[in-house]
Amino acid sequence: MGLRRLIGRVLGPLFAIMSALSEGNVLGDALPAPETTAPSRDYQVAWLKLAKGWEKGSDATLFLGIRAGKATTVWFCAPPRTDCHRMWADEVTVTLAGGALKGDVKGRMVKVWAPIAHVGDYAYSIDAKVSAGKVDGVFSARIALAGAKEQTLSGSLSGELMSEERLEKDQGLPAGKDWPGYYGAGWAFHGPDCGATMIDDLAAAKPLWKAEEPLPCMWGKGPDGRYKTRACVVGVDGGASSPIVAGGLVYVFYFRPAGALPTGEKTPTEARLREEAAKATSSPIGQQAYVEWHRPLADDVVVCFHAASGKTMWETVLKERGINLQTHKWRGFNPVPLVADGVVYVVNYANRVYALDAKSGKLLWEYGKGSRQFTASSATPLMADGVLVASVGEMVGLDPKSGKELWKRPGGNLLLWRDEARERVIAISEHRFKDAAGKDAASTLVSCVEPKTGKLLWKADTPLWSPRDVGPLIEGNLLVGCETTKGEKAGEADFAKDTHVLCYRLKDGGLEKLWAVTAPYPALDKFALAIAGGCVYVAGSQETFCLKLETGEKLGAAKAGGARTQTMFAADGRVLIQPEGRHGGQSFFMLDGDPKNFRLLPASAASGELKHAGAGQWVPPHVPDTAYANHPVGYPLVDGRLFVRGHDGLYCYDLRKPGP
Repeated sequence: MGLRRLIGRVLGPLFAIMSALSEGNVLGDALPAPETTAPSRDYQVAWLKLAKGWEKGSDATLFLGIRAGKATTVWFCAPPRTDCHRMWADEVTVTLAGGALKGDVKGRMVKVWAPIAHVGDYAYSIDAKVSAGKVDGVFSARIALAGAKEQTLSGSLSGELMSEERLEKDQGLPAGKDWPGYYGAGWAFHGPDCGATMIDDLAAAKPLWKAEEPLPCMWGKGPDGRYKTRACVVGVDGGASSPIVAGGLVYVFYFRPAGALPTGEKTPTEARLREEAAKATSSPIGQQAYVEWHRPLADDVVVCFHAASGKTMWETVLKERGINLQTHKWRGFNPVPLVADGVVYVVNYANRVYALDAKSGKLLWEYGKGSRQFTASSATPLMADGVLVASVGEMVGLDPKSGKELWKRPGGNLLLWRDEARERVIAISEHRFKDAAGKDAASTLVSCVEPKTGKLLWKADTPLWSPRDVGPLIEGNLLVGCETTKGEKAGEADFAKDTHVLCYRLKDGGLEKLWAVTAPYPALDKFALAIAGGCVYVAGSQETFCLKLETGEKLGAAKAGGARTQTMFAADGRVLIQPEGRHGGQSFFMLDGDPKNFRLLPASAASGELKHAGAGQWVPPHVPDTAYANHPVGYPLVDGRLFVRGHDGLYCYDLRKPGP
C-alpha cells in the first residue's frame, strides 16, 4: 500500500469530522438535553452448564442476566474457540415465566484478525424447568461455518437461578471500600485494604457476572481507517476509559457515534455505505455498525452497575457533546471518572466536564463548550481541598457544587499530593526548550499547585519518562516514576542500560531526589508501577521486582513481565499484572506481594496462547480488549472482586478463597 493511500485511510475520518463541524455541528451550540434511564423491576442471573455443548465435546457454561422475565445479557463463559474469535449474541428470545426457562440465543461467529471476517452463525435453544432456584432441562445447538458441514449439538443442561437478594448477600462489597478513580484508593494503583483471603492460583478465579448493559469495544480491537470494514465484525469503538467502584456501584464512561452523516460531493451516501458493508457481512447489525463508524459526533454515556450483580442501575446519555474517533492507535489519555461526595465527575474526549448524581445519574452541571479536536489531557480529574481540578487543555479549578470556574492555568496529567497538613495538586507536563547546543530538547515538568487559588507553588524539571503517560505515582510524600533514555538506534540493550526507577520526596520547596535503581531488564515503551504496603512494584519486559519505597532497596524479583502498555495494581497482599495493553488480548499474572515471599503464583489451568514471560499467565474466559498506548485500562480490585472491561461489556471475577 502506498504512503499516500495509507495516510488517506488513517486521516480521512478526521477530515470528515472537521468538515461536519465546519458545516454547523459545532460543539457548544444548542445541545440536546441529557437523557437518564433507570430500568425497573426484578433482576436475576442464571448460570447454566450445557453438557458437551461446546467445541470438541467440552461443556459450555452459559450466563444469562434476566430482567423482568426476559434475558438481557448473554455470556458464553468458556475457553476460546479455534474456529472463531467472537460469538455475538444478536438475537435473544430466552424468557423466564411460570417456572420455565426457554428460548433461543442466535448470532454471528466472527474473526477479528487474519482474516477479519464474518465466518459463520450459530443458534442455541434451551428448554428447562426452574424449581427452588435449580434449573434442569435440555438444549440443542446449530453451528454453521462458511465452507463447512453444519454441526448440531444437543444434551442436558443444569444450573441455578439467583435472585438479587442472594447476589447481594453472597457478592456485595463492604461499605466504605472503594476504588473511586483511575489510580485506585489513592494515587499509586492500589486498592482498599479489605482483609480478603485471596486465592493462590488464578485458575481458581470464579466468574460472577457480565454486566447487563453492553459496552463498545476499545482501541485494542478498534476499526480504524486502514480496515474500517472491521466495524462489521467488532462493532464501533467507544474509547478506553476504565471502570471505577464506589458505594457498592461500578461506573463506566464511553462514547458512541452520533450526529448526521457528513454530506458532500466526495462523501459516500448511507446507501453506498450499506453496499460496502454488505460485502463484508450479511448481518444487519454489522452493516449498521459500519454506517455508525462514519458519523462525525459522539454521544457521551455514563452507566452505573450494581457491583454484586452487574445489573444496570442507570444510564445517562449526553447527546452530541463529543467527537467520534474510530481508530486502533489512540496514543492519548483515556479520561476516567472520579466519584467524590456522592457525585460522579467525568471529563470527556472533547474537554467537557460533567457532574452527575452518583445514585440517580441526574446531570447536575456541565462545564466547557467542548473542543473541535478529539483530545484528553489527564487520566482523571481530582478533588483537592474542596475544589474539583480537571485538565481540559488547561488545568481548571471548579466549584464542585455548581461547576463555576474558580481559576485556570497551564496543566498536565493530574495527581493528588496529600499529607497531614494539606492537599496540593501535582501536574505532570512536557517542557520543550533549546539545549546548550541550540537543539530541540524536552523534559518532564513537575508542577505543584495550590488547589484553592491555582497559584503555582513550585515547579521542577525532571528526567521522568513521558509526560503524555500515566507514568509517575504518589504515595504519601513520595513521587515514583521511571527514566528511560533512547539512543538514536534504541534497542533492548539501550533501554536496559539507560532505564531507572526514580523516587523523589515532595517538599514545600520542590523535589528532593531520594534514590535511583537501574532496571535489570529493558522496558518495552515503559515499566508498569504500583505502590502498596511500603513497597514499589516494577514490571519490565521479563522480570517484576519489589523495592522498598523509602530506600529503593531490592527486596525480591519474579520472572513475570509483559510487552507494551502493561498495567499493574495491588490489593490485599496480591499484585496483578495485565502484560499487554495494545492489541486487545487480556491476561493476568498474580504475585504474592509480601516482600518476604515475593513470587509469581501459578495459574494451573492457564488457557490461550502464552505470549509473555512467566508460567502463571491466566486468560479469563470473556471476550477481551484493551486500550492502545500511553494510558492502559485499569482493573479495580476491591475485597477480592476483580472488575474487567472486555470487548463487549464489563465482567466481574471473585479472587477470594471459598469460605468454609
